Amino acid sequence: MKKSYLAVLLLVVVLCTLRQLPWNLERYDQAKQAFVSYQMIGGGDWWYQQTPDGDTATKPPLAGWISAALYPLTGGHWFAAWIVPSFASALVLLWLLDRGACRLGRESEHHVWTLRTVALAAFGLNLMTPHLATLVRTDMPLALLLFIPGYLIWRKQQERQLWTGGERVVFALAVLASMMTKGPLIGIFVVPGMAACWWLQRRQGEHFHGWAGWWPWLLPLAGFLAWTGAGILWHPGFYAEVVVKEFAGRVTGVHHSQPAYYYLWQLLIRILPWSVLLAVMALARRGRELARQRPEVLWLACWTLGALFVMSLIPSKRTDRIFPVVPPACLWLVSLLAHWKSERFFRWPMRRLLVGCVITAAFFSSIYAGAKVHEARHEDHGGLVRFAKRARVYADQRGWALAVAGSRDEGLPMYAGVEQFLSRRKIIGLWRDGAISGVVIAQDRLGKYCKDLPGSRVLFKSPQSVESGKSYVFVGRGG
Repeated sequence: MKKSYLAVLLLVVVLCTLRQLPWNLERYDQAKQAFVSYQMIGGGDWWYQQTPDGDTATKPPLAGWISAALYPLTGGHWFAAWIVPSFASALVLLWLLDRGACRLGRESEHHVWTLRTVALAAFGLNLMTPHLATLVRTDMPLALLLFIPGYLIWRKQQERQLWTGGERVVFALAVLASMMTKGPLIGIFVVPGMAACWWLQRRQGEHFHGWAGWWPWLLPLAGFLAWTGAGILWHPGFYAEVVVKEFAGRVTGVHHSQPAYYYLWQLLIRILPWSVLLAVMALARRGRELARQRPEVLWLACWTLGALFVMSLIPSKRTDRIFPVVPPACLWLVSLLAHWKSERFFRWPMRRLLVGCVITAAFFSSIYAGAKVHEARHEDHGGLVRFAKRARVYADQRGWALAVAGSRDEGLPMYAGVEQFLSRRKIIGLWRDGAISGVVIAQDRLGKYCKDLPGSRVLFKSPQSVESGKSYVFVGRGG
């Protein structure tokens, strides 16, 4: 099984690396997240940032800090600085699940390499993980930061021991980091499971070992509230855009309203065949007995189902938001396998069933990733990147200052190497003053600019944008 494990590991890394080719900021609101670190380096705005069109950035700044720190380490390659946090988070999640499988293997009748292979395949060979592993978004880092506290609780439940000071510090740092990545979502993904597990164990007369104490919760919350309060007091638009629209809007259904079963259905389809295997094992008699007999299995069940239940009650739904449920679900599956104590799963030999699941997952995840890469290549998803870089090089060779007119494609300023979008009035004023000599403009707005940009001519045109469906032109001074 060691060779199978290494083969699965290689396949997971390859899929996660190649899934988003060609790398760009179009779609999935990646440009907004990328612009945070871009603005930190360019403008020195380290605590509160804006979007490319000047609105208030709605995410806390931790992910931007990480990319900004990586920028000089990657030799000034922004795409590498933007992608590494998600990719590294995916690798750390793989490592933690692997360590969890090794711990379970010490007390299991199944070979440890079998459990490690299943943990790796369940997390990596599905339709969600490769997709999020190199997106310029906070989904994968958030999943890691929410998994670390839950993983520590799982270990305490398994060991039935008191928390050490070091474990409490790690717990508190992970809680704070999760809040400074995407807000207080730990209250949705971890706290409901803790409350349910504590209540169920109390009914059975058992002690819940997952409580780290008050200060690992209160100190991170105080730090996050301090950042939020400062934003409300000193940054216009912060309360409306961040507190009301971003944080509260996820609960009130402002963004994407979907039915209650939406997340359950999405997980069932996107994590096949592991979702079906977990559901059958958890509902089987042996799975229910394990949840009653073993506190760590009960915690994994409460953690996974508690988060899924609360997220399903929230009207605002989007598929990527449920991803933090996937790592604990994978650990739950491996825990059930480790304590199954049977060579057969109903009528089927367990080993053959697991091999079949790995092969099925590898086949479908590879086909899906390959189809998406082919689609991106066919639709030329990297066209705007090439166009903007060509405009930048053309302007640099002639010593021109460059500007980008406002548009829906928010990655354009970063592709072209300018600070942010400029308004039509600002562009016209700078052009007439001779401060700029090259402008990127949406083709359908070119007629509104031509008469106000004396001496201008169209130099070249972009492919059609995948995000907005628009084409752009690079306008420069004639002569």
